[in-house]
Amino acid sequence: MGSAMGLKVLIADDEPINLGLLVEYFQMFGFPDTVGVTTPQEAMERIPKDRPDLVFLDISFGEEEPVTGIDVLRRFILWCHR
Repeated sequence: MGSAMGLKVLIADDEPINLGLLVEYFQMFGFPDTVGVTTPQEAMERIPKDRPDLVFLDISFGEEEPVTGIDVLRRFILWCHR
């Protein structure tokens, strides 16, 4: 895994400035395996590929998209219970 805490983190936020800051803070504070995505579709693709231990979602992530943050959360939960 590589990080100090041994966790892979996926951060999903459709605001690029917020996403950049969050990814930078996580990496700076001992989570170098942190990646960020700006669309729900990206998040849906990365979850099975990257197998994150922790997913942070913007509460309104993807409200205007056909796939929403709730869909991303469902996919993560289903993946965790495999």
